[in-house]
Amino acid sequence: MKQIKFYGKQLLLFLLILLSSTLLLSLINYFDLLSPKITNILSNMITLITTLWIGYQSGLQTESKGYLEGMKLGGILILTLILLNTIFYGINFKLISWIYYIIIIGICTIGAMIGINKKKE
Repeated sequence: MKQIKFYGKQLLLFLLILLSSTLLLSLINYFDLLSPKITNILSNMITLITTLWIGYQSGLQTESKGYLEGMKLGGILILTLILLNTIFYGINFKLISWIYYIIIIGICTIGAMIGINKKKE
């Protein structure tokens, strides 16, 4: 039960940050403050930075093997993104999407490994 609560909090935090940043970037794009290309790049960067930060936080809370914790959490985040992508856009998997998902898992794993090394014992 403790693991479900932990992963649920991390997933909820990820989705809240993703939703709020999407709303903010949509407003910026609506008022033509930035070009759509820059908005798209910012959206991807916010997703990757959020993934790194969530991986880091999970690494701080795990006891050993941060890379496994990062892979588990990254896998959960990817499954959530795939589910949301399928619901809103239909099944549309391209090679670039799979590369993006692999990068997200890698960044989450790196964040967890950094977090477990920075943990104060």
